[in-house]
Amino acid sequence: MARREASMHNLVILTALKTTLRSLRVLDVLRYLAVKWFRKTVARCRKAAEQGYAPVQYNLGICYELGEGVPQDHEQAAKWYRKAAERGYAPAQYNLGLCYILGAGVPQDHEQAAKWYRKAAEQGVAGAQYHLGGCYHNGEGVPQDAVVAYMWFNLAGATVCAARNERNSLSRTMTPKQIVEALRLSREWKAKTGL
Repeated sequence: MARREASMHNLVILTALKTTLRSLRVLDVLRYLAVKWFRKTVARCRKAAEQGYAPVQYNLGICYELGEGVPQDHEQAAKWYRKAAERGYAPAQYNLGLCYILGAGVPQDHEQAAKWYRKAAEQGVAGAQYHLGGCYHNGEGVPQDAVVAYMWFNLAGATVCAARNERNSLSRTMTPKQIVEALRLSREWKAKTGL
């Protein structure tokens, strides 16, 4: 009886392995077709990007950054982010700020990073608000200012958990008067922008 159970167990394992191998072959075919489709899509996107359509310029930047459908190229990514950012496209402004802070495809430049973070932050991009808060907290690219850092962390904190943590940590080093001022600035910013 034990021999029969062992034999059945081996048969189940063998069947599972065959099914897995077939699935992997199917996945390889699907992956090949997806890459082929993606490359064609990237070629079509390039045409729209060259005509100045900012969301497509941004997406083309992502393709270059990740090496999806095109060879990975951080300089090309930064180029396409810049084109979209200059058209006022907030996600591209944020990504261009990240390029400058990391020196990815552009020379590392904290002032440029803060500039592009600010443009995106003022349009309500929470990640940009968080990073701009970090710039003010550390004095990178902008003068160090705990009140303004707290304000940006507070604004980003609605959606970015790390921003709440930074804000709370920063509050331990601030006076109550500074915190009240930062909260006032946050309220004014929200009222002014409607975000």
